[in-house]
Amino acid sequence: MALFEENCACRGKNLDRFLQVAILNELFQENLHGFVLIQRVAKSPMFHGEAPDPTGLYRYLKKMEGNDLLASDLELWQGGSSRRVYRITPHGRECFKQWLQSLIVYRDDLNALIDIVEHTLQQSSNER
Repeated sequence: MALFEENCACRGKNLDRFLQVAILNELFQENLHGFVLIQRVAKSPMFHGEAPDPTGLYRYLKKMEGNDLLASDLELWQGGSSRRVYRITPHGRECFKQWLQSLIVYRDDLNALIDIVEHTLQQSSNER
């Protein structure tokens, strides 16, 4: 039996808040339809090659569209079918730029937390 469940927060897999910045990063570079966007987000360092749940991602795209971070249009495709193509809005571009500052703060906070945890574990092993 595994010591921790596969989806335990301690394994770092519950980082949904970084989905927004991963999506904005891809759309900052070019307009994309959902399937390609899922593939690109999966390649983001935060997702380690694992594609996010497509249903959840499309729901999140709709939410981001409602918040004016991105917009989409239906585009005719081969065989007469259509696909939704997403693009970043000016508000989304500003949000993406703000993400850099937020990520720097997260990084600094994480580095401080790592130092605290390492210190605690080191003290614990010294007391044994």
